Order: sequence, then structure tokens, then C-alpha cells
Amino acid sequence: MLSRRSFIASSITIAFSLNTLEEVLAKKSQIVRSATGPHCIVRQEWPPAISPEFLSIINKGNCLVADQSGRIAIVDLKQADSPNIIGEVSGVGKRIFDLVAVDNKAYAITLSDSHNDSQFMLAALSTNSAHDPSVISQAPIPHFSEPTCLVVRKDIVCIGGVGLNGENQVLIFSCSLKKKNMELTLLSTLSFKYPIAKLDLQDKQLVVAQNNFPTPVDVINLHNPHLPETISSATYDGGYVALIRKKESLLIITDANKKFHCYNAVIKHSLSSANTIELTDITEVFDIAAQKEQCLLLAAKDGKQVIIPILFDKSKQIYANDPILLQAGKHGATSKAKIVTASKQVYVASDSGTVQILNIDKNSWQYLYSYTIPRLPAASIAMANNKVILAGTDLKLYDFRNLNQAILLSEVEVTSTIRAIIALDNCILCLERERLTLRSLEKLSEIRSSITITGSILSYDPVLRKAYVIDNRENNAKLTSIAVSEDKLNIESTQNISMSIRRANAKNGKLLLAGLNDLILYKTDKEFEVIGKRELGNLAIRDLSLDDNYAAVACLTKTGRGFLLIISVENNDLTTLGATDLPQDAAAIALNKSLAVIVGKNQDGKDYASIVNLDNVSQPRTITSLPVLEAASAVTIKDKFAAVAGRGLEILSLT
Repeated sequence: MLSRRSFIASSITIAFSLNTLEEVLAKKSQIVRSATGPHCIVRQEWPPAISPEFLSIINKGNCLVADQSGRIAIVDLKQADSPNIIGEVSGVGKRIFDLVAVDNKAYAITLSDSHNDSQFMLAALSTNSAHDPSVISQAPIPHFSEPTCLVVRKDIVCIGGVGLNGENQVLIFSCSLKKKNMELTLLSTLSFKYPIAKLDLQDKQLVVAQNNFPTPVDVINLHNPHLPETISSATYDGGYVALIRKKESLLIITDANKKFHCYNAVIKHSLSSANTIELTDITEVFDIAAQKEQCLLLAAKDGKQVIIPILFDKSKQIYANDPILLQAGKHGATSKAKIVTASKQVYVASDSGTVQILNIDKNSWQYLYSYTIPRLPAASIAMANNKVILAGTDLKLYDFRNLNQAILLSEVEVTSTIRAIIALDNCILCLERERLTLRSLEKLSEIRSSITITGSILSYDPVLRKAYVIDNRENNAKLTSIAVSEDKLNIESTQNISMSIRRANAKNGKLLLAGLNDLILYKTDKEFEVIGKRELGNLAIRDLSLDDNYAAVACLTKTGRGFLLIISVENNDLTTLGATDLPQDAAAIALNKSLAVIVGKNQDGKDYASIVNLDNVSQPRTITSLPVLEAASAVTIKDKFAAVAGRGLEILSLT
């Protein structure tokens, strides 16, 4: 679909247009009335924020996407305008070494960290229900110091890697899946001179490619897996790059000083060479896949990705057809890529997160579309009129008239990651790494005004029409005050603050700043003047929101528990008015009069939004906690509705 919160921008300010939202809700009033109490109105999730390092096609043409960090998701990429997460799997492990999909199951070699004891595991996942994939069972693999590759056929599992004695080995197991139990029984062990690069198992014949120069390849008979028998061995000039088997043909791709060759070997009782072709003008080979009567080689030529069809003639000789040039996608060139096929469709995934989908019918190719999987959750969110803007590595503008979905209208690339956005009347403030821009709301690419400024935190006082940008510098911070009109940004003044700032919120001529556990309240309507200070001791401040008479401060205790503190902003000592524990770690907060919404992760790592009633600020009362979309890190509240941003967008009704 990393510690995501360490990548989330420091300041989050969100604006709603109440009249417009009420009009939208009126059109869909039956949705709101369908449930009572706080509930989700709509959830628009993004595909997983992961690099597709493992890609497989499973039931009904869906994509099984996984990365080495242990994230696994099933994504429907069949529709160009609405890529959709169907299901996700958690708890597989903190690292995936290899993953293969077989029928309605997937198997992965993982590194488990349960009970603080790392252990290599073989995990079996059920993908029979794409909407509810699950880990069926896990079994320890105690025989490896480093597993590298995996192949599964029916009840036989072969794992290659480095054994506990330092030898390069392939272990052959029988695998029995009974309900929630998986039994791995070691049948035999094979030792090799060089590291295991690739395994292939078909028709009870195991092919083992070793990583060496030249490339050794062995064919092993597994009719009796207790007594495996090597029936053929051969070496091929160059270092190992890729291997694929298609019926009786085995294609081995090697590299000798960037001169790539494709060897065609026939597997019968022994490996016999059929013919060899040179892959000219190729600078990199990424992957290879089989498709009907041909194989598709994913490579780089002249700095661009290409697919080279490798076809078989009537005598089973191979030849290369003309390369098919792929669209580069918005992230351009890549260092790693995968290719998989499903019937007439071809999926190409790059480590940039871009998945390209093509259709092939005989020798006719048709580019369908591409989709870029977001790498990070949204850093900030804003709403105005019927539009929702999500910001992070780019700006996304959604139409939100239909509360059943958020339709992506436009996507605008920016020169650097966006730290925060704030919606004004018909424009937005956008804080990037080294500039603050004022953009048109209707056309996000249109910049009305821009100033060069460095900062990581943005706040805005709608009464004074002033923005505040904060740039942290070791143990101090620089605060810049900026006058904002509809088409102009003007720097007014700068202030030096003798502490590092984590959060800021401005309202009605007041500006509240938070360090790790310190608060400073400024009066800003005429001149900058400190009117209050407070240290919170053992509480770590995570976020804050300012109201007319008090501030709601989301904190974290030493034990990692969330804590909500209500503090008066009418006196100099910022006295406590009320407090309450929270069932999650309080990553972000939004406040509107008598309601606060706090988002964070609970002890199980699930994202929740806690809704707190503040009618009596001396006794804050948590009404409920609702599960929300993953990586929820930004929230806003307007009257009876809240918007949550993370790996997508979610709207909550608070009644």
C-alpha cells in the first residue's frame, strides 16, 4: 500500500464549507438516516501505499501486491478510473523474502517478530475470498540462516537459501494444511556450490539456478522427494538474470558485461540446448513472464522500459520480436520491475509504484492505462464548496457531491512534498519545502501568488487573514507572519522562538505553539506578545486545536496511551480545565465548540477516531471510537461531520 507517522507533515489544518456540505447531505439524506449515532458516511481508500515488489494475478484477474516490509493487499486494477482495494492481510511478518500464488492460496517466506523472537516462517494465505484474505497458518523454518526463494506445487514446498551451516541449500518439504494448522515435514536436503537464485517446479521436475558466473542450472527429479535425483546439469555463459519454464522449454537469461543472452534449453530426460539469441541494445533485464505461446521479457532500452516478446517457431527455436515501448509513467525510469500476465492482459509494476496495464491479442498490443500507487498517506486535507483536496506527494482534487464516493477530478504534481494546505474562500494555501503558494481552488495548477520560504508548519488565522510559517532550527524556531489576500502573499514580520515547535494553531488573534511538552500562547492582533506559558511534564504533545476560550491538546503518556487535555487560553498560566484518557495514541485532533475528534492507533495497531463531548469541559466524555481508514493522520470537524485523511479520505457523521 515504514513508520508512516514519521513521514506525515507536521501541521494539519482543514476547512469545511458548511452550507455546501449540508446541501450535499440533503441530496443524500437517506444515507445519513440509515444509521444512528456516529458512523462512516463514505470511505474512499487508495490502493496500498506499498511498492509492488511482489506481484501475482489471483482469482478473477485481481492483483496480489506485496512488499518486502510485510504488507499484502488484493487490488482490483481492472477499471482505469477506479482502482480499488478489495482486501488486505496483516500480521504476516515484518519482512517478506519471497511470495508465490498458487490456485486460491499464496505462500510467503517471512521473518516473524512475535514475542520479540525473530523466526523465519512459511505463511499460507487464503485468497479464495478476495474481500477477506487471511493467514491460514504459519510454520517455522528452523533450517535456514537466510532463505531466498520459494516454489510450491500441490503438497510439495521447496525453499532455497543459506543453511545454518553456511551451505547453499534447497530444502524439500511436504506441506499439509488442515484447518488452521500447517505441518511442514522435511523430506530431503540438496546442497549446492553457489547461492540459490531461482527455483521452478513443474511435472515433478525441480529446476535450480545458481547465482554465479557462468550460471549453473540443475534439473532434479522429484518423483520420490525423499530421494531427489539430479538428472541433468549445465552452465551458461554470463551471470544469472532470469529464468522461466514453458512446457518443455527452459529460457535462461544471463548477463556478461551488459551483453544479454537468452538460452533456450529443452527439458526431457536431460537439458539439451536448442538455440541462443542475443538481446541487442538492452541495458537491463528486470523480469520475464509466460503468456500463451510466447514469453515476455521486461527490459530497459535507451533508458525506457520495453517488453520483448520471445516467440517459438514450429521447431521450438526461439526468436525475439520487436520491442514494445512502455509509457514511462510519471515517475520515469525504474531500477526494479515485475511483469505478470492474466489471459490477454499484461501487468507491469515498477518500484516507483506505477502499475501499467496492457492488452495483447496475438501480436496486437493495446496500452490501456496506468495507475500510480500512492507511497504515503495524505499529509493534509481541505474542503471547500463541493470539492475535497488531499495533499502529500501531490495535490488531488475530488468532487464530493455524491457522498457514496469521491471522484478524482484532477491530480497536480508539485516540485516537492507538500507539508500542509489550508482552504480559504476560493483558493488554498500550500506549504511546500521551500515556498508557500496561493493556488486557485478550481484549478490547483494555477498559482496566484508565491513566496520563497522554508518551513514545516503552517497555520492560519481567518479573522486576521494571516498565515504563520514555522521553520525549526535545532533548539529554536523562526516564525514568519504573512498577510493573505485573494491574490497576494506578503511577508509582514519574523519572530525567533527559543524552542523547537511541533504544532501550531491560530484563531481570533491568538497563536498557540507546542514543543515536545511545552506550550506558548501568543497574542498576535497588534504585536507579537507572549501571554501564557506552560510545561506539561511527562506528557508528549502530539497535536492541538484552538477554540475561543480553550485549547484541546492531544498528548501521549509515557506508557504510550493517548490523553486529552483541555486548557484555558484566557489566563497566563494555561490552567487545566479537564482531561480524559483515550483508547488510542492521539496522533491528530480537530475541535469545534462542544465536540473533539481525535485519530490514532490503538494497542493492536488499528486506526480509530475517538469522538469526545465537551459540553462540560471539566469532564470530557468519550462518546465512542470508530475504526477509520489506515494511516489516519489528519482530521477536521464541522458541526456534525468530520473528515479524516490518511491512505485516502473518510467522512464521518457524528450523530
